[in-house]
Amino acid sequence: MKFTHYIFALGIFLATFSVAQAAAINTGVSCSLVNAVISAETNTATGGCTAGSGPSDVIYVTQNETISYPYNFTDNSFPVITSTITIKGSGSGQLITFDNLSSNPLRMFEVYGGKLTLEGLSFDGTFTTGPLIDKGLIIYAHDNSTINLFRVNTLGTYVVNDGGVVYAEDSNINIRGSEFHESSAMN
Repeated sequence: MKFTHYIFALGIFLATFSVAQAAAINTGVSCSLVNAVISAETNTATGGCTAGSGPSDVIYVTQNETISYPYNFTDNSFPVITSTITIKGSGSGQLITFDNLSSNPLRMFEVYGGKLTLEGLSFDGTFTTGPLIDKGLIIYAHDNSTINLFRVNTLGTYVVNDGGVVYAEDSNINIRGSEFHESSAMN
């Protein structure tokens, strides 16, 4: 009889226990990559994108993107990432292009204690000589962050201050099948 009570209690526990699953957010005409990252980081539907859910989300980049403005008047194109976000190209190495960086310098991603995975993406036109950006033009990772770059290609990432493509402080970086062309930092 006692054994039956334990099985019944376990059954109720399993029936009420739910596991949060990663949201799949697809970019497109009504959902820009910037809004997709905001949706994933805040778990709120933003700018035509579905809401993120739970501690990790996957963003599928379905078209090429041009980034030409800072997020919320910062040095970054996106909000600071503190959660786990994976951004995947649709299989053909989606191109993320920076526009007018010489007059409006931006860094793509800042990761603060989070985990960012980029897969099957290419970045182009990332150049600045301005004093605003240092510590990586594509990614600045700090405070125990993890960065995964799988099949990522960059062309023309040049910065006067520290960094180049990725700058990491107290963080882990995993790079596989990626190429960084014409990328440099002066310091």
